[in-house]
Amino acid sequence: GGEDGQVKIWSRSGMLRSTVMQINTPVYSAAWSPDCQHVLLSSGKTLIIKPLTPNTKANRWKAHEGLILKVAWSPNSGLIISGGEDCRYKVWDIYGRQLYCSLLHEFPITALAWAPAGDMFAVAAFNTL
Repeated sequence: GGEDGQVKIWSRSGMLRSTVMQINTPVYSAAWSPDCQHVLLSSGKTLIIKPLTPNTKANRWKAHEGLILKVAWSPNSGLIISGGEDCRYKVWDIYGRQLYCSLLHEFPITALAWAPAGDMFAVAAFNTL
């Protein structure tokens, strides 16, 4: 993803493998699904889950009140987390149903990561983890 709104898959050697989708707004964060069959994207205030199967419609929903800066997909479940400029992080299922919304943090959420077992995650904002 990037400022041009294009989502592309590249090989390790730097060869373009495919363009997954083109949207009209910048893509700020992307994450693979555990089975590598979907890509989770953040664009503006919207989350998008795009299947890699050709001609398959993406699932998209408004997720935050500000830009979504980071997304992460649990390594062993259908849970995803998102965080951004609205100073909150949220937990979602793959259908776009919100399962949890944090209290307001002092600063925007700038980093998210699931533990390898998928049972916990870390959230960072400015100088707080």
